[in-house]
Amino acid sequence: MNFEIGDVIAVENRGFRVVGKIRYRNQRDYCEWDEYRLLDMETEREAWLSIDDVYQEYSISYMTNAQPSFFHTYHKVDEGEETVLNRGGLVDVAYGDSASFSEYEDPTEERIISVEIWSDGTEWSTGHYLDKDEIVFVRNDPAYARAQWFPLLAVVGVMVLIFAACMFAPLLSSIEFQPKISKYLKHANEYTYETSVTGNDNQKAKIYRAQAGDTIDAVVADILYAIDGKTQYVQQDEEEENGAVAILTEKEYCIVYPSEDQNCLYVQVSNRKYAYKTENDLYRGSRRASHYYHSFYHSTGYNSDYSAYHHSASPYSSYSDSDFSYDRSNRFVDYASSIRQSSINARSASGGGLNAGK
Repeated sequence: MNFEIGDVIAVENRGFRVVGKIRYRNQRDYCEWDEYRLLDMETEREAWLSIDDVYQEYSISYMTNAQPSFFHTYHKVDEGEETVLNRGGLVDVAYGDSASFSEYEDPTEERIISVEIWSDGTEWSTGHYLDKDEIVFVRNDPAYARAQWFPLLAVVGVMVLIFAACMFAPLLSSIEFQPKISKYLKHANEYTYETSVTGNDNQKAKIYRAQAGDTIDAVVADILYAIDGKTQYVQQDEEEENGAVAILTEKEYCIVYPSEDQNCLYVQVSNRKYAYKTENDLYRGSRRASHYYHSFYHSTGYNSDYSAYHHSASPYSSYSDSDFSYDRSNRFVDYASSIRQSSINARSASGGGLNAGK
C-alpha cells in the first residue's frame, strides 16, 4: 500500500490529505515501514498513518504534548531504533536522522501509545490499529504538491464527487460490502473483551464473553444478523449438547462455544490467516469444542486458504483427525440466507446508496 504527496485518502470513512511521507528502517531487525503525515479534510488536524505491509500492521495516531495520563495501563509490545531512509513533502526530518522508539498497547490490544526519542526532544502520540480495508485511496491532487491552492481544488473535487455520485449511484448501489464480525464484537455492548491469543507470525485471535444467560442460538443469530448473513459456511456441532457453532466468512473465522465449565459462552474471532497458520486450542474451551474448531476449518477453509498462503507453513498440512460432513441446509445456513434476502430486498426498496456496514 503506497500513497503519494497530494493523495486524498479515506481512513475509517474520514477524508485526509497526504502532505508528508517518511520511510523508516528499524536497525534492530531491518524491517521497513512508511509513515504518512495527514491533514483532516474537515478540521485540518494533523494525523500520522503507519503502514507496515510486511507484518500487515496499520494504525493512525495523533501527537500529544506529553506522556498520556493513562500510560501506566498500557504494556510495551515493540521497541527499536528507527532511521529515515527517505522523506518527502512537509516533514521535519532529513535522510539519515534516527530516533529510538517504543510502542505500547492497552489491554484490548486495539489502542496504542508511541514514544520517539530524537536528539532534540521526545514525542508522544496516541492512536489505534486499523484494518487494511479501512484505508482507501480516493483520488490524487497533483496540483497540491506543486502549490498551496488546495481549498479551490477541494471545492472542485467535491463538485466532481457529487456529479460522479449522481452518475454512478446505480453502479455503487450494487456493490456489496462485507461487515466484519470482529468490528461488531468490539463495539457491541452485549460482548465483553476477555483476552487475545497470539499465533504464528504474530497473528491474533480475540475472545469475547457473551452476557450471562445468553444461549448459543441467540448469540449466533445476533452475529449472523450483524454481518447481514454473509457467511461461506456455518454449522453447529450436533454431536454434543449445546455444541459449538463455527462461522467462516470471506475474511474471518469465528466460533461460539461454551466454556469448559459450562458457566459462560465465549466468541473467538480471527482473520483466516491466523486459522491457517495456527493450531491453538480454544481459550478455556473443552477438548471437543477445540476439535470441532480445527476440523471445521480443515474441512471448509484450509484448501482455499492454501492458494493464498501456501508460501507459509501450516500445521493443517499434516492434519490427520477426522473431518466432519458439512450440511448445506442446516438451520443456521437457512437463517443466514433469510437475512441476506431481507437485506437485498431492503436495498432494492430504498433505491440504492452506499453503506460500508460500519
